[in-house]
Amino acid sequence: MTIQTLGSRHGACSTNVRPLYAVVSLCEDRLGARCGGAPGVPSGEAVSRNGSGMSTPASSTVLKAFHVLDLFRSQSALGAAECARLLGMPRASAYRILISLVEAGALETTPSGQYRLTLKMFELGLRVPRQRWLVDAAYIPMEVLVTRTALAAHLAVRDGLELVYVVKLRHAPDRTRAQAGDRNCLHATALGKVLLAHAPYETAEQLLERGLWRFTPHTLTTRQQLMEQLEQIREEGCAYDREERTIGLVSTAVPIWDPLGRVVASLSVLGPVERYRARLEQLARELDETRDQIERNLRSSRHGGAATTDM
Repeated sequence: MTIQTLGSRHGACSTNVRPLYAVVSLCEDRLGARCGGAPGVPSGEAVSRNGSGMSTPASSTVLKAFHVLDLFRSQSALGAAECARLLGMPRASAYRILISLVEAGALETTPSGQYRLTLKMFELGLRVPRQRWLVDAAYIPMEVLVTRTALAAHLAVRDGLELVYVVKLRHAPDRTRAQAGDRNCLHATALGKVLLAHAPYETAEQLLERGLWRFTPHTLTTRQQLMEQLEQIREEGCAYDREERTIGLVSTAVPIWDPLGRVVASLSVLGPVERYRARLEQLARELDETRDQIERNLRSSRHGGAATTDM
């Protein structure tokens, strides 16, 4: 079985540090950098509120450092010149940030003189409370699900207008490229549509304002299509991806509710269309049983609902 998790302590986990860093890089969104900063603040800056309620500008140096770290989502190693090119900054500035990150223990140099993430970043990823809590509760039930169905299973959470894969389990190679820590869209995946259906109303409005990218001829691309499906998902308790993200792949997903009655994740099984359609009802039952076990585990967790954060 191929195993990919964000910080699973059950069985083996991926030795690739890069996907696990994605959990740490979520704080870049919290600072507003990916969205061009907070309202009224120049691009590249953000503000936070201190204890007295006063606005405090975020450190532009810290934000630039996170921009550099974010490059390692798609690069296993980088040199100063490539870093500068990708970020549109002077090479001297890129080099200064890189060596500062080395000094801080976030990066290390390779024998060829490039830079890569360190195990310190891996360790930080393991300490994200919500992901740790979810992985502990979901891992074994998902193993059983994959064994019974011989299909891949994914667990994901929402971050802003995207989903982040927390666990991916499979017995054999499949057509999906997703890894634990990767991001995907909300409107074209069963996992994402479940999360979007249970998100604040403003989330769907923001997604529609940004536009619904068409991945295949089956992708939802209009307000009416999306809103009707989200309402159906809330009524029926599950979502489907009918080759909306990738031709030849279909999936079904259900929400995971925490002890406080909040949807904190979504769970899916997916596979090739030729193997999936004839087994839809059986797979739906398997998915429901797995979801129920995960939610029981969450209720019995010593962390309870305190480990989750607002979605």
